[in-house]
Amino acid sequence: KAENDEEEVATQRFSLRDTLERWLPSLNGRKRVWLDIYDILKKDPRTLIYGTDYLYHYSLNEIGKGHNHAHNSWLDVIVALGIPGFLIVALITAIAFWHVFLILFGKQYELWQKCIALLVVCLMAVGAMEPHLFLGGHYLAERNSLHPSDFTFFLCLGYMIQWRAADKASRNKLKETASQSNAPESADHPGTATGN
Repeated sequence: KAENDEEEVATQRFSLRDTLERWLPSLNGRKRVWLDIYDILKKDPRTLIYGTDYLYHYSLNEIGKGHNHAHNSWLDVIVALGIPGFLIVALITAIAFWHVFLILFGKQYELWQKCIALLVVCLMAVGAMEPHLFLGGHYLAERNSLHPSDFTFFLCLGYMIQWRAADKASRNKLKETASQSNAPESADHPGTATGN
């Protein structure tokens, strides 16, 4: 009876890998790669701190399967740079989503600027399935393939940040001019400032 109880407890424990295996769709074989990356990181947690140079040789040594990349830009960063690099990339991702949201729903932006914001969303969607963002083609030592979507993503993000800064500066300038135009008016007519 004790053995049966232990087996029931073992089956009731939450397992992230089993949950991902059960609920995640295949996505053209990407699920298998992602689960292999999960197994590698669980087997050698030091990778989460230090990262590793090339995933292909590392995965070949750890699990016997050579993966050129993780088929996900954020997973690639975790494997290549560890959690410190991932935190920087998560911050960049949050900044990108924030600026996309503000530009898409801001009435002061033109259609072409909103199209650039949508391009950033599309590039992040591609980055969820391919390793094109953040590392610039860091896959194999023998074959370093730079992809233009990495450069395009950061270029568009830089433009969006500049547009938001220019918009904020123009709003601040309008507030200053409005407050300066009200200040002489109240000095000429002292009764208006006190309400008399």
